[in-house]
Formats: sequence, structure tokens, C-alpha cells
Amino acid sequence: MNELSTWGGDEATAWYRAGLDSLVHRVESVRTETLPDGRYRVRVEIESRPFLTARMAARQALAYTVRGDGMIELDHDVSTYIDFPHSGISGDSPLPWLPKLGLLMRLGPAMQRLEWYGRGPFETYPDRKTGARVGRWSIPFSDIVMPYLIPQDFGNRTDVLWAAVTNAEGVGMAVSVSEPFDVAVNPYWNLMDAWYPFGLQRTDRPYFSVDYRVTGVGGTPITVRGPYRTYPDRYRRRVLLRPIDLRRDDPFSMPLPGLE
Repeated sequence: MNELSTWGGDEATAWYRAGLDSLVHRVESVRTETLPDGRYRVRVEIESRPFLTARMAARQALAYTVRGDGMIELDHDVSTYIDFPHSGISGDSPLPWLPKLGLLMRLGPAMQRLEWYGRGPFETYPDRKTGARVGRWSIPFSDIVMPYLIPQDFGNRTDVLWAAVTNAEGVGMAVSVSEPFDVAVNPYWNLMDAWYPFGLQRTDRPYFSVDYRVTGVGGTPITVRGPYRTYPDRYRRRVLLRPIDLRRDDPFSMPLPGLE
């Protein structure tokens, strides 16, 4: 029996053994073109492999289309491969699922607040969300604190239709995706290295996660249930990134991108 299915199974051990914490992203090609309507497009193809193995972890194709009004349309096509030998908890069993999949950005020092329309106001996960209301919520980065006894992933928000990261005046960047998504802001630069909360150190360039799929948290007796896992597969999303000033712009008027 795979130890992931037993009491206290540790998925993280399998993820580390698979090298998901040390992926090397290699740019295979970059192509540019000017479209007939004046938009500019950059196409990038990337291979992702663990640092200590030659096995493929993911292939990505990204197409950035820059519009004259400042909006960027990102078409993201990613296929994941995680059938690594010796990556499971027990014997040669393959790594069964991913922790999450999406985009990770570094924000500038001026960004100070997260606003979103989705479940809130507290953190939620796919299997821990029914007690949270859907609505419009906001939180300053200064109030985002890792709440657990051991440093770990935290602060996820589910069922998001749009999100914005802004400065104190409400000026910044808004995001929407072709399907409901998850967002999180991590204000620590050493979240994965600190053993205890007192060792965490905040950064003036927080990490902003826009995730297409996030695996649930499960519980101590059982691992996360099947419907709430991020399985290896092909994922296609369209992401819209646009400048926004919340003092005058209505984020509800932001178009929901659809795949072509």
C-alpha cells in the first residue's frame, strides 16, 4: 500500500523526491509577431525539468499579446509529466498528483493590498471553502501573516473571478482567467526554508500566485480526496492582465477571457 493513503501520509516527501522544489525552466524558443490589428505577440516555449534528473516535468507554451490599452492577454498551455521513478513514498510508486499549477509573480515594493471577488475573507482551499461567502474582499499585505505552527503554504483564496494587487491609492494590476482560479500573496522570502515562524522574514517584493488548480489540504487521518487533487494533465488557460485604478475603474467590467 502506498503510504500516501495511510494515516498521516506525507505528500510533500514525494514532491521533494520528484524534484518539484528544484525545477529548472529552459526557454526553447521565442518568436515575435505584429498582428494585423496592431497588437504585438510574443510566443515562448519552455521545458521544465528537476535539477537532479533529465526527466521532463512539464512543457509550456505561452503567448503574450500586448494591446494598445495596456492589457496583456496570456494564452498558457502546459502539459505536466510526473511519472518519475523513486518519487513516491513507498518503493517505486509514481508521484500521484501535484500540489498546484499556475503562475507565480514577484511584485514591486509599491504593491500593498490584495483585492478579489471570490470566497473570503479568510483563506480557503478546494476542500475547505463551504464556510466562506462569495463576495468582494480586500486585505493589506501587512495583515497577511503565516498562521501555522510550522511554516507552510497558506493564504489561498478559491473560486476567484478577478483579483487586483495595488498600491495604497488603489493603482496596480488586475487579473482574470478563463475559469475560476485561486490567488495568494506570500510576503515572506524564506517561507520554504524557515523551520519555525520566528525565522520567517518579510520581503518588500511579495510573491503573487495565480493558480489554475490547487490541491486541497485533506486531514491528519486521510490524504486529500480525489476530486480535490491537481492531477498531471494538460491545462489550457487564458489570463488577462490589465492596469487598474480602483478609484475610478470597475473591476466587474473586466472581461472574462475565453479560450479561442
